[in-house]
Amino acid sequence: MMNDQNEVQQNQGGSAQPQTGSNPVKKSMLVIVFYSIVNILYFLLFLASCPYVLLSPMVFDGGDSISARITFILVVSFPIIIIALLGGAGYFYRKGRIKATFIVLLLPPLLYLVFMLIQAFYWSL
Repeated sequence: MMNDQNEVQQNQGGSAQPQTGSNPVKKSMLVIVFYSIVNILYFLLFLASCPYVLLSPMVFDGGDSISARITFILVVSFPIIIIALLGGAGYFYRKGRIKATFIVLLLPPLLYLVFMLIQAFYWSL
């Protein structure tokens, strides 16, 4: 009630300026579309990675080495990280924390880039 009276007083006095920013409806629609597209892409990556998890023990056929272990960890952890990512992003999205949702959605590519750089370093040895 008090906020309504303050808004009426500001509007009558002419001191309040109308907000000219981006439309919040468009912003929320953009978030919904981005979230949906990213979830579909991650789910497709999850489905594509499942057969490789079953074949991942074959990396040790050539012998045990550090690069074989890193490859095994990368292949096995990918579906697990995708499931955790989708769950965490869904949780933050339902809570309305859009920034946290974007951060959770963008962490796995960065994490796998670091893992691949580590693996490339060990392959060069």
